Amino acid sequence: MTLDTPFRLGPFIIDADGRLTPSGPDLFPSFRIAWRGHVVLARMTAVGPDGGTLGLQAILGRIPSTGRGEGTGIQPRQAAFAALRALPSMMPTGWKVGLRPDHRIVTEAQINLPLPTSARAPAAASRCRRVLARR
Repeated sequence: MTLDTPFRLGPFIIDADGRLTPSGPDLFPSFRIAWRGHVVLARMTAVGPDGGTLGLQAILGRIPSTGRGEGTGIQPRQAAFAALRALPSMMPTGWKVGLRPDHRIVTEAQINLPLPTSARAPAAASRCRRVLARR
């Protein structure tokens, strides 16, 4: 069976070589993967003439809350804040670390991705693996 290319498959346009391009800015694809007990969200955030931008985000954990009685005393909370302050120096260039109002620690990055791309997105995958392997 021969398919006419390019053709649309969900949020993607598939070219003759099987490479993917988002079909429109209102349909940017995203997916979630589990890596070492953490959920990583990957989402196309922009597409331009030079390619696209893939946003990666992962929740690393939580700061213990004194209001909920998590942990015993203030020491676990102080240790968690000390680890949070040290975390940015351990991250690759371009990765950001933040603290959400609900005490979750989040890390985020934006990766340039050539388009069209293969389903495996080797450049993004290799960068993502390097960061997540440091855990």
